[in-house]
Amino acid sequence: MGRPIGMGADGAGNLWLCALFVLTCLAAVSPVRCARDAASQMQFLLDFQQASGGTFPGWVAGGKCSSAANVTCDARGMVTSMNLRAVGLTGSIPSTISSMVSLTRLDLKWNKLRGFIPSGIDNLRDLCYLDLGYNALTGSVPSTIGNMSSLTYLNLGSNNFTGSVPSTIGNMRSLSYLNLAWNALTGSIPSTIGDMSSLTTLDLGSNFISAIPESIGDLLNLKNLYLNNNSSSGSIPESITTLVNLQALDLSSNLLSHTIPGSIGKLTNLQSLSLYNNNLSGSIPDSVSELVPLMSLWLYNNSLSGSIPDSISKLVNLGWLLVGHNKLTGRIPPTISSLTRLFFLNVSGNNLSGQLPTAMGSLTGLYLLDVSGNNLTGQLPPAMGSFFGLILLNISDTAITCPRNNSSCVVPQTTSSALCKNCPSFCSTCRKPPPAPPSPYPPPSFPSPPSPSISIPLSPSQQPPSTTISTPSPPPPSQTTMSSSQSGGGLSLGAIAGIAAAGGVAILGLLLLGLMVFKRQPTKGAATKRSTGVDVRGKDLAMENALQEPVLPEKAYMTE
Repeated sequence: MGRPIGMGADGAGNLWLCALFVLTCLAAVSPVRCARDAASQMQFLLDFQQASGGTFPGWVAGGKCSSAANVTCDARGMVTSMNLRAVGLTGSIPSTISSMVSLTRLDLKWNKLRGFIPSGIDNLRDLCYLDLGYNALTGSVPSTIGNMSSLTYLNLGSNNFTGSVPSTIGNMRSLSYLNLAWNALTGSIPSTIGDMSSLTTLDLGSNFISAIPESIGDLLNLKNLYLNNNSSSGSIPESITTLVNLQALDLSSNLLSHTIPGSIGKLTNLQSLSLYNNNLSGSIPDSVSELVPLMSLWLYNNSLSGSIPDSISKLVNLGWLLVGHNKLTGRIPPTISSLTRLFFLNVSGNNLSGQLPTAMGSLTGLYLLDVSGNNLTGQLPPAMGSFFGLILLNISDTAITCPRNNSSCVVPQTTSSALCKNCPSFCSTCRKPPPAPPSPYPPPSFPSPPSPSISIPLSPSQQPPSTTISTPSPPPPSQTTMSSSQSGGGLSLGAIAGIAAAGGVAILGLLLLGLMVFKRQPTKGAATKRSTGVDVRGKDLAMENALQEPVLPEKAYMTE
């Protein structure tokens, strides 16, 4: 039986020689490759420096990368991070960016960059963070972006990208944040979106996306889903209700129809639900009451019917409840009084009937109450006289009346308050502003005028040669009414000290009395503001504008 090759002394020696040769080759090639990569990166920095108009002269020093001006380099002189947010960059992203193979973070947000995303950007295999948002980039989102498997954060929002979302995006399984909002993307969301298992925030709002795939329900780690202001039609995918970690869901301003899924109550971590400006029909599911953490419920401008469920009282954290401009019937449930954190309530433009529940008087934190355009009757609850924070009240196109001289007005109402504006008879204080507080200063009393002419010697430091001061007679008390700003500012401390040193004690007392008499009186206009110090008149107009163009609560996802 023959001996295996390489097992003898000669074979072992040959094996070691081969290994040594390979190591020698690697040692010879590696410095050459590093030098070539470093030279390519220097070229990119120079290109970008030129594109930015020479804004960053410190990037390259002695032919090597310099960790200065928002650029970080490692010990080998390779660029690892570029943080160039809002620095006024113009032009296009140089194609030599493909040489930045050591780059892990690239932030070019809030600049004025134009042109396409360079095709070689997928060479940046170590890149974890890429933010190109708020520029003027055009073209399509390159399909090669799916090769950037190390990315965890990708923001291409607020640009001018067109075309569809590439299906290769599903390959980005490490991505936790994806923002493509505020572009001109069309077509449907690719079904491969469901493969992005690490995704926690998905924002595709304000595009022209036409369909939401069922596979979106596979994103089990998703916390924030924003698909608002698109062209999506059809039903709300039932699979969305499997996203049990979801905290914010915004499907507003689309063409969605049919009903709200009855299983929406499974989203027990949801804090914000926005379905307004769609064509949704059917009733408000009773399962909505299971969304106990919910802070905002926006369902207005749909075709929802039925009544407001009594069980809505379970949403004890609710601050925004907007169900206006639907086809809701029945009464406003008295249980709504349990929503003690409510400050926006809009049920306008429905077919609600009956009276406002007396128990609504417990909603003392209300800032906005709009019940207009309903068949409501009766009077405003008397306890609303203590709604000192109410800045907009709309009861137009209803049969609601105002009580007269309400004794429950525990907070003074001025003529600019929402209650007084809509119900002048609500409080007796609505017809006139509260009186100004009395002045803390007693009326001045004047002593008898001094002798007509007094000569006072000045101190040696103040006295010019052969000079005396002759003071004229003061005016009678009826003419002494000017303020301190009119009096010219009074005497200096040095002059008063000189007078006292010279023995003019009587004159000094008179001057001090004059300073007290000429004190400026307090401003009376402050009495027309509330105890908070905020002028409510400015709030009325601001809130009316807010009704026409509602301001949504801030998105709950991570700060960019």
